[in-house]
Amino acid sequence: MNIGYLRTDQSTDMNQRQKIVDGYAAVRKYKIDIFYSAESVDILKSQPLALGDTLFVYDIACLGNKLKLIKDNIVWFTERGVSIFSAKEDYVFRPDTATKKLLDGVELALDMRKSMVSALTSKALDKVKRSGKKLGQQKGRRIRHLLDGKEDKIRSLLRQKISKAEIARQMGVSYLTLFNFVKQNQLESENG
Repeated sequence: MNIGYLRTDQSTDMNQRQKIVDGYAAVRKYKIDIFYSAESVDILKSQPLALGDTLFVYDIACLGNKLKLIKDNIVWFTERGVSIFSAKEDYVFRPDTATKKLLDGVELALDMRKSMVSALTSKALDKVKRSGKKLGQQKGRRIRHLLDGKEDKIRSLLRQKISKAEIARQMGVSYLTLFNFVKQNQLESENG
């Protein structure tokens, strides 16, 4: 089966992208049997795909918004025997050793990038430490809380016998966050 896929959150006109993908497939002597459009390629993962199926996408970014996700999706499809064609970039990923080697290279590049970011971060932190600046939170310093400044409102709601669960919903925090804030700030002490 020849499948077309368009991601719905892209800015280009859907009909225009579908025509481009259809034309790209036709030039390669394929006719797309069905088109899917969704925000994520995950919709295709729930479809019955078979060895030899072909997936046509408008661009490689349809497969994910991060390089690792794109790589993981290419692996997922090719491991199931599905070839992927990208119309915009003219990329072809087939379930073969060449694609596997390419994806291994992408994985290596991702690992190298992660290591480089870690090394650069460590180097920058060391430089700041050597300049004499103390890093991290100062001991004894209270972290600004989501509910700071709302003590009077919370007290008022508690006096009105509104449940903590309802107050938490109104304040946009979890019950536990509100419970701990009330306890730390002794907001119920006046109520008994």
